[in-house]
Amino acid sequence: MNHCRKLSPELFMAELALTAEAVLVDVRTEEELHDDPAIPGAIQRDFLQSSFENWLEEIDEHQAYFLYDQSGKRGRMACEMMAEKGFLHAGFLEGGKNAWNPVFKSES
Repeated sequence: MNHCRKLSPELFMAELALTAEAVLVDVRTEEELHDDPAIPGAIQRDFLQSSFENWLEEIDEHQAYFLYDQSGKRGRMACEMMAEKGFLHAGFLEGGKNAWNPVFKSES
């Protein structure tokens, strides 16, 4: 069973805020982070690096993970990879940070 969920920006923010010990993961490259900083509280794990898959071997598959990239494509791919590896609670930000930024700015 696939446990990868596509979440709208509003649902992503709500679930992230309401999920105890949630892990927010920015799967963008270092270069992308330089141009557009991570969402506060996020850890960065570049999906395009081989170390991403190694990282998945080291983390708790029962933890809740919320993933995002710039446009939603790599966030979805990272989420699907986690689901294939048995992670039970993974979701990605539909539309990526491009979708998050307008919602987040309107909330501030």
